Amino acid sequence: MNQMLAAYIERFGGDEVVRVEPRPIPEVGPSQVLIAVHAAAVNPRDWLLRDGRYVFRSFVVGFPKVLGSDVAGVVAAVGPRVSRFRPGDEVVAMQTTLGQMGGFAEYMAVHERAVAHEPRSADHAHCAGLGVAGLTALQALRDDVGLRGHERVAILGASGGVGHYAVQVGKYLGAQVIGVCSGANHAWVRELGADEVIDYRTQDVVGALAASGGVDVVFDAIGKSSLERVRGCLRAGGRYVSTVPTGENARDQLRSTPTQLLGMPGGLVSRMVLCRSRGADLAVLASMVDAGGLRTVIDSVYPLAQTRDALARSRTQRARGKIILAVRS
Repeated sequence: MNQMLAAYIERFGGDEVVRVEPRPIPEVGPSQVLIAVHAAAVNPRDWLLRDGRYVFRSFVVGFPKVLGSDVAGVVAAVGPRVSRFRPGDEVVAMQTTLGQMGGFAEYMAVHERAVAHEPRSADHAHCAGLGVAGLTALQALRDDVGLRGHERVAILGASGGVGHYAVQVGKYLGAQVIGVCSGANHAWVRELGADEVIDYRTQDVVGALAASGGVDVVFDAIGKSSLERVRGCLRAGGRYVSTVPTGENARDQLRSTPTQLLGMPGGLVSRMVLCRSRGADLAVLASMVDAGGLRTVIDSVYPLAQTRDALARSRTQRARGKIILAVRS
């Protein structure tokens, strides 16, 4: 058998361009792992790519394009240079930037550096969400802004895919976490570990944060703010980090780079997190899951045949946690 079921596009457009039909099973490169995909996570990059608006679409060359980057499943085969995995291993992976996506399919080939063993305490569906969203939260807070244990961090969009991981990663790093989300989500964001919550619909978020003593870090998990907009709640030496590479955020990052590089006291810093596909970081997240410090909240599960519906749900930006495709029953 050399065919698999996959969700793919042959041109950019709306829902109508997404097809779920047989495609060839990808060949396995020398350093690649072929994963029999059991579950895949949906991210905004998937519908942005479908629309032709994904910022890194030039790296995903040619049509047809199989959507999706985050998967969990079982190793089906490995290339001759692969040393850390073998057939039968249960793994989680995020496709590399140059790997041409490919997650919304029954099989995905990916470089072994982008793969980690699944946590023992979670199923495939809950592991699949760890890719883009979990890695973004970890890399933004740990690496891009260097969140420290005594600091206060505000998570904008704390109930979303990235945000709900960021709340937990912030607590794992020892920080005091303030979750910003709608009032309907306050209780469960507190359950995730948030020390305080702010309702963006009824409160002036920046004013409320400033009135409570300010914060050291603002993590914008929905990409709708900027350093200028949150300046009023940042303490001296504060950092703003966004998941969306807007022109304004790019300019702010460029302007604040000398402050960060030279360690200028009191200066404010703006950063954009560009998620890196790292198996080593997926292993960190897996260890957090097994230690009880991290869990994936699933908003909804769709079969692969309903990929269009899953993308539509993601596009509402109202999902509470992660949207998952069940690729194999």
